[in-house]
Amino acid sequence: MAIIDVDTVKVFLQIPSTNTTKDDLIEALIPEIQGDIIEYTNNDFVDPDTSLVVWPAGIKLIASRMIGYSMAEMAGGGGSIGLQSESQGGYSYTRSSGQADGEYPATILKSLDKWKYARTLFSTIQSQSRDRRNLNEHELAEDEYFVGGVDGVPYANQ
Repeated sequence: MAIIDVDTVKVFLQIPSTNTTKDDLIEALIPEIQGDIIEYTNNDFVDPDTSLVVWPAGIKLIASRMIGYSMAEMAGGGGSIGLQSESQGGYSYTRSSGQADGEYPATILKSLDKWKYARTLFSTIQSQSRDRRNLNEHELAEDEYFVGGVDGVPYANQ
């Protein structure tokens, strides 16, 4: 399942639905952006229970921003995108983009950080909390470990 469709991108980027001149470009960028998101976050977004790709809420907006940025870069900078400095008469504007050519702005990438997994040499680190009995959240949810509890807090079978 694709992360986003052309019509949704056009809504987020405020492109009229009757304007079909960029549809092929958007369609071509969707798998590229999807790959960039998976690579940046080191997260394939596969639900372990169903083995299906499940995109979290909110990621479509970020994907559309990445597509809009890529389209503007292909069109020659898209106005102020990538602008380092500008002077007009007595007015001067300078900003540091903090990015190399072809990279997404830090504001876009930062919005993906909540889905990001750390990379290691051998595998991906995913935090998993355990209680003092060394049971993880999935083991705690299984009924076989508990017989009852006090004030809604279950305790393990002996």
